[in-house]
Amino acid sequence: MGGLPTAIVQSMAYAESLFTALAARAVHAALSGRWVWAGVLSTLAGLTRPLGLAVAAAVVVAALVALTSGSEPGEDRPTRWRMVVGMALAPVGWVSYVAWVGVRRGSPLGYLEIQDQWGNGFDGGWAFAGFVWHWLTGPGFVAGLGLCAAVAVVAWLYVLCIRQRQPMALLVFTGVVLVLALGGSD
Repeated sequence: MGGLPTAIVQSMAYAESLFTALAARAVHAALSGRWVWAGVLSTLAGLTRPLGLAVAAAVVVAALVALTSGSEPGEDRPTRWRMVVGMALAPVGWVSYVAWVGVRRGSPLGYLEIQDQWGNGFDGGWAFAGFVWHWLTGPGFVAGLGLCAAVAVVAWLYVLCIRQRQPMALLVFTGVVLVLALGGSD
């Protein structure tokens, strides 16, 4: 989100800058064990962009892992309580965002319908594969190879992060963003 050329959007009057700040703070709060703050910031991030789903998933999964791998049950009740509150708050913004669009559209699938009208959606990567195939089989063969190489590097870096046992909040956030980016059809 913070690298060029797409980072130029951070200087425009869009919600990306606010989302980036809230997402970074939410994941940082989860990494530092401030679960209620992580949930609140995740809620706010989810209210700005649908990608708030990635933030919510990061907070919820990180808290679940911390809860299940923690100390004896009941030994640290205040921390457990905060984890549960953070997990409960994390998806509220994203769910509210999608629900609000659904209410405005008069359909529970309103958000997905709007995305479909814009030619966006999630097809598991078929559109992206077709895009790459178009470049590989046309005059832009070298660009297609470059695109394949870039995707391979990103995948390799993500696997490297997993093998290095990066914190769960980072792995989940990055994984969801990658799935949504490569599986989207726009």
